[in-house]
Amino acid sequence: MYAKLAKLRRMTPREIKQRLAHKLHASKERKAWRTGSREWANQPLDFARVLSRAETLCPGLAQDWAEHDAAFTSNQDPCHFVLLGHEFDLSGEIDWHTDPRSGYGWPRKFYADLKLYNLENGADIKYPWELSRHQFFLHLLHQKDAPDLESAGVHVCQIWEDWIDQNPLYEGVNWTSGLEVAMRAISWVFTLSKIGHTKATKARLDKIVKSLADHAHYLTHHFSYYSSPYNHLIGESSALYMLSEILAEHQHALAWKSQARKALVTYGPQQFYEDGFCVEQAMSYHYYTLGFLTLALIAARRFSQPIEEIEPVVHNAFQTGLSFRRPNGRWPYVGDLDSARALPVHGTDLWNFDGLNHAAALLFEDPSLAAQGDEPGEELKALFGHDGVRTWTSLRSETSHCSPKLKVLEDSGYVLASDEKDWMLFDAGPIAKGLFPDATPSTAHGHADTLQLLYFSGDDQVLEDSGIPFYNGDPEWIRHFRSQAAHNTVEISGAELVRSEGRLAWSREVARPLITADLSNDVWMCSGTLEWPEVTHQRCILGKPGTGIWVADLLKTDTPRACSWYWQLPSGANENNDSTATLAQWGAIVIERWSSSPSASTIFDLAESMRPEAWRCPGYGLQEPGTRLQIQQEVEGIHLSLTFIGKCHREELSVAINGLVAGPEMAPERLLTSWTHGDCNWQTFVH
Repeated sequence: MYAKLAKLRRMTPREIKQRLAHKLHASKERKAWRTGSREWANQPLDFARVLSRAETLCPGLAQDWAEHDAAFTSNQDPCHFVLLGHEFDLSGEIDWHTDPRSGYGWPRKFYADLKLYNLENGADIKYPWELSRHQFFLHLLHQKDAPDLESAGVHVCQIWEDWIDQNPLYEGVNWTSGLEVAMRAISWVFTLSKIGHTKATKARLDKIVKSLADHAHYLTHHFSYYSSPYNHLIGESSALYMLSEILAEHQHALAWKSQARKALVTYGPQQFYEDGFCVEQAMSYHYYTLGFLTLALIAARRFSQPIEEIEPVVHNAFQTGLSFRRPNGRWPYVGDLDSARALPVHGTDLWNFDGLNHAAALLFEDPSLAAQGDEPGEELKALFGHDGVRTWTSLRSETSHCSPKLKVLEDSGYVLASDEKDWMLFDAGPIAKGLFPDATPSTAHGHADTLQLLYFSGDDQVLEDSGIPFYNGDPEWIRHFRSQAAHNTVEISGAELVRSEGRLAWSREVARPLITADLSNDVWMCSGTLEWPEVTHQRCILGKPGTGIWVADLLKTDTPRACSWYWQLPSGANENNDSTATLAQWGAIVIERWSSSPSASTIFDLAESMRPEAWRCPGYGLQEPGTRLQIQQEVEGIHLSLTFIGKCHREELSVAINGLVAGPEMAPERLLTSWTHGDCNWQTFVH
């Protein structure tokens, strides 16, 4: 009750009015559901024009390619498809209303009467939602054993028609979210552009187009202006804009377009900081949002009404997103992730966003976005076709992608450095936009990862982010993967970064860190400082490409506090039990630690089935074993710990480091005395 009152106090009169209007409209929808009234869908449309406009949006899907598209090719049985780590059987009757993992089935009732979360047996609404997004339609059309488009189209259209029959407007779980309706509509339009002229599709066009009008009508009354004004709202408005163009002859199309365009212009820029990164502080949602915006901008250009107001914002966000790319062509797991892609065409690796960057390269005529990756991405091929591939090839010739990348994102709070072999990310930003310093809860996709370090050395992933396995399930697992304990951070008793309010909500966010950085091609130095009323934590980083990373944690507290250092390591890491400073080692990588107070204990966690610690989650419903190193120490007064993470050989810095083994009598300031490199003195930088 307190949480609800706190949220109510923060609502503006406009928000309260909008929420009341939504409740009122829901009663009209309930009546329409009972009576089956759909006057907006009775207008006859020219199906040939609908198909032509779909093909205009996605010209590449209607073209022939010499080889199977990597995004669609699969060795799976075309009747069995894996989504979110679960294999769905598409060979017989499909239950669109049940989570197949838990067996929980949602009743086919009016959508607003359904409970979605905190259900028995760990039921997860994501699974019926994911299936009903229909992104697998295009995959089924490109199976190796179904090259004949007509025969493959029959299978897809049978599933398509079954969904429409089993999911009347406003009935069941697949009408409970505007974002899900948006995702499904996008998949349908892409599918129409591929098989719209097949016999199987033409026989069902009337039903499909009427249902598309249902989707558009639903979206007009279900924009997430206040419940989720981030990726949800952008997805909903982008899909409605697309539908307004595809169903341009519909009597309500101009009103749909006006509403969608206004939302995109108003809320599009609000998705990103000035430096270009997503305000949700989550890597997958950065590109999820950009996928929707890319679709909207391309649709607007294709039909001669560019949304020029937001094009510079989207372009900047793409350039910033590219800064996070690691040398191995993958992006890091930062914040929440649910394996979602805005477009139903994409590469097989969900952590490689080259294809979407390639599409943006053509949209903005930007060679830097075309430079990564050896082959044109599937998003580019679908949205731009053969002409787009030729343009992409030309753009690539205009730039080199081998130069070092050094970037400080002051607004979102990230320091990024890479020499195309080593790669480092230091997180000194807020948890996410929209959180409050008091007890008011707010849902957000950011994690309690402030002052986290991620590190990639050559071919070795050294310090990882744990990701998150699911949003609905064991609350202890959800809490763990969003907490400091699942990141490369320091947890200080009585000094919270943020407080969990159940599932995906946070409250009491600490003030964002102060961040400084000094980056060169030879040395990477950066620092972030967190301050509470009685505690200060300053984390300073010194990185030397090809050698390793030094991490200095300076803690100040007037009262004794239990502190835990967490390091998320690969599965091959081994604990070192001898008396040296080396705590762990794998391959050529070591972790060594020195401290201004000697009393510390170490815990080496291995992944176990019943515990969340040490697991890595590269996608929704996916888990891989890792290891976690935890150092526990009681701290009082001024404490300094020094951690080296990198190659066993430390070259010219080894003599200085070997002289820093601390005893109880050593003042913290002396630990930094020898830390120099050229004209850079790290002691001066830290203080």
